[in-house]
Amino acid sequence: MMGTRSGDVDPSVIPLLTHEEGMQIDEVMTLLNKKSGLLGVSGESLDTRVLMEQYDSNPRAKLAMDMFAYRARKAVGSLFAALGSAEQLSSAAESARIRYSYGSMFVPGCFLLD
Repeated sequence: MMGTRSGDVDPSVIPLLTHEEGMQIDEVMTLLNKKSGLLGVSGESLDTRVLMEQYDSNPRAKLAMDMFAYRARKAVGSLFAALGSAEQLSSAAESARIRYSYGSMFVPGCFLLD
């Protein structure tokens, strides 16, 4: 799940939005590329720090972060399935902050080392 982009989406959503909702193609592209993802779901921010601060008080922030964690677990599961097994999973950059903030959301029962 990305900050503002839709990610995986059924291609039929574009004609649906243009024909059924009366949106112009530029509006659809703005929606899919700049108003979706964490920002679109939360209605507040694409910044995971902000969303985690609101996790217990804002249902939309909670939903965005739960969806984000689900997508991360799904991606990690796909990696393990493709590899067959792994002894360690490492990530870098922004994900270091994410791991520190709520690592167990991604893989319940697992602990993370920094």
